[in-house]
Amino acid sequence: MNMVSNVLGDLRAEHDHDMLNTAFYETPDFKSIIELQGKSVIVGRRGTGKSAIFYQLSKFWSSGAKTRLVTIAPEESEVIGLRHVLTFFGPEENLIRAGCKLAWRYALLLEIADQLCRHYKLGSSTNASFLDAATRQWRKGGQTVVTRLRAALSQRIVPNDPVEKRIGTLADALCLSRVQEAVNGALDATRLRVRILIDKLDEGYEPDVRGIALLTGLAYAANFVNTLHAGLGCILFFRDNVFRAIERHDPDYSRDLEGQVLRLHWDEYNLFNMIVKRLRVAFTIQQESGQKVWNLCTDRAIQGKDGFRRCLRLTLYRPRDLLVLLNEAFHKASQHDRRRIIDEDIDQSAREMSQVRLRDLLKEYAELVPGLEQLLDAFSHGTPELPFADACSVLDGVMGNRALPNEVLRHMEILGSAEAAVRTLYSVGFLGVKQPGASAFTFCHDGKRPDIELTDKTAVLVHPCYWIAQNLTDTALPDEEVQDIHDDYEIEVTSETPEIRKRHIGQFIGDLQAIPADAAHAHDFEEWALRALRILFPKSLANIQLHANKDATQRRDIVARNDCQSPAWQRVHADYGSRQVIFEVKNFSMPLEPKEYRQMLSYLTGEYGRLGFIINRSDTADLTKGSELD
Repeated sequence: MNMVSNVLGDLRAEHDHDMLNTAFYETPDFKSIIELQGKSVIVGRRGTGKSAIFYQLSKFWSSGAKTRLVTIAPEESEVIGLRHVLTFFGPEENLIRAGCKLAWRYALLLEIADQLCRHYKLGSSTNASFLDAATRQWRKGGQTVVTRLRAALSQRIVPNDPVEKRIGTLADALCLSRVQEAVNGALDATRLRVRILIDKLDEGYEPDVRGIALLTGLAYAANFVNTLHAGLGCILFFRDNVFRAIERHDPDYSRDLEGQVLRLHWDEYNLFNMIVKRLRVAFTIQQESGQKVWNLCTDRAIQGKDGFRRCLRLTLYRPRDLLVLLNEAFHKASQHDRRRIIDEDIDQSAREMSQVRLRDLLKEYAELVPGLEQLLDAFSHGTPELPFADACSVLDGVMGNRALPNEVLRHMEILGSAEAAVRTLYSVGFLGVKQPGASAFTFCHDGKRPDIELTDKTAVLVHPCYWIAQNLTDTALPDEEVQDIHDDYEIEVTSETPEIRKRHIGQFIGDLQAIPADAAHAHDFEEWALRALRILFPKSLANIQLHANKDATQRRDIVARNDCQSPAWQRVHADYGSRQVIFEVKNFSMPLEPKEYRQMLSYLTGEYGRLGFIINRSDTADLTKGSELD
């Protein structure tokens, strides 16, 4: 055996043409796609072979004498530019979706026309001259479908028209009916088949109103193409998390799109056959029996079907996980001059994979989520699955740890609770949740959906890819739950975690506006001021607490110990002798009067020093002349 680090290859065509050409395993899903059994949308998690299928379909259809192939794989910058043009369709989701359906239908028809009008059988018919002119204009828009569509929309939409009119007249502006009629006629005349493959739709994707509407419109346009003519076929490849956003937001999904979807699914049988086929090619093995091929390449505890299952349990039942695990194991075997992989190779590879993924998570999010490492460490050496309340208990110790760095303490105060910390870990993909009655755990896909419903009956699970690195107890999930985990942890980092933080702060500021400035709501204002001080001075001021006001038993002031942890608070202690700092809280917006200052002055004795602070309500930060300024 000539063993190298990537002996079994990769699933991505751009990385491994040779293995895909010689050892591609045709699953039942692939065969049904080839036969175009009414499916226009292929959905799969990362690592399930979407790119490999895209490559094989491209080869298969481009080899046909009467078949023309259009492949669409937009770059991130192109999608971002197209998002800008969608502002023409207004801010409302239903309007953007309607505009996108028409725009994508036009784009796909023009790409089809571009293939047909070059065929000699089209001759000089009316359809030929119309399509020739239309495609010439279309190609002037740029080198790719997305740039051409952006140019076409910019040219034909009148920005000064009301949004509803822009959408209502878009079909006419694009001559959509005429284009459709001409394409149908050209297909009949040439007897050609045109296939369209669309991939990399997550490039530049944002799960907001425009991003979701853009892809929803494309899905509807693909379905339209598939029903337009027997000679047409269009297939889109969606990442699982992206398509789930369409499911959630499209009110007509179950009626119009659900039947067009094929979800890629891998089970033990197909995964084993996929690996065996690659082993035959990699090591030039002639054995027909898959079991014998596996046993020729393995030894000890990983021989036989049980040995393969042992390997499989360290993955999430997707090909890429399994290939990475076995490639690394073969690499380790070669370092010890062994021809076969053994259980120690697999175990070491699995540990390294888990640690790499944990380091990647910290690398991607540590700056965006101060204290992430401490939050993750809280789950180490525990159990991977636990009730929501227990997950909150695990994080309570971190939230209340005053020894943490200043920025970490501030972030913990901004989060405000262990429940918010659980949501944060869900938003970065570390924790998944399973609601009562659900069949599987769901993991966040995009860092942008922390506002999930969490109750005492919600189950929480550490993502299986981190179990080994976190030294979690081996309470393995049932096979069916592992296969059905809804996740996508190898995402590009387009995290909205800073925005989540801003929303927490914005919500906190908004809470102040909801507190009336009167005596009846004094306690609410005092609680708000307490949290504000904890956010502002998480390290410099310790033991920040509410204390009963000695002059008004129904009011409470805030007292904190000055630990002199910053230059400003060092000076407060040095210049004014304030070891304990007092904040008098007054829930009114009227100007302060001399009596308020005299009252504060009466407190400033002993360890309180000669400096105190008054927190009250005001529409301006400026002091007024007279009572306040004097």
